[in-house]
Amino acid sequence: MDKTKKVYKCPKCGSKNLICFMGFQTGMKYQCLDCGYIGPLKIEETETR
Repeated sequence: MDKTKKVYKCPKCGSKNLICFMGFQTGMKYQCLDCGYIGPLKIEETETR
């Protein structure tokens, strides 16, 4: 059986090193720890192990 997991990437540099920066009433925003991007967008991909 194939196992898959969702992976989130930075839309600016493609790094997987994203953290939730802000949320709730303002909407979700993410921060990339590699390039410093802060914004609401992220790239969602599925990886197969």
